[in-house]
Amino acid sequence: MIYIASPFTHPDPLVMKHRRDAVFLYAAELTRRGVLCFSPIVYGYPFFAEYDFPPAFGHWQMLNDHLIGASNGVHVLQLKGWEASLGVSHEIARATRLGLPIEYIQP
Repeated sequence: MIYIASPFTHPDPLVMKHRRDAVFLYAAELTRRGVLCFSPIVYGYPFFAEYDFPPAFGHWQMLNDHLIGASNGVHVLQLKGWEASLGVSHEIARATRLGLPIEYIQP
């Protein structure tokens, strides 16, 4: 399984929509190719949009950490702002500590 790391939260809702759309598209592309993948945004977005769960990384960290540990590698979707994302930085650090391969993907 590939864990997809990508930024999401932002003060501008249009930036969040762009980020959501980009990661949904990438996850769909992997899935079409038969690659099992997990994206916290793809999984968590309905909770955020429909049930008022917080989108912030801290709320989802325990689940994300567990799923990174169950993954065979991490793909970092290099959307604008990815380098400044606390969530993405944490996910990269976790994957590095676990010795998982990390691939940087240009959308």
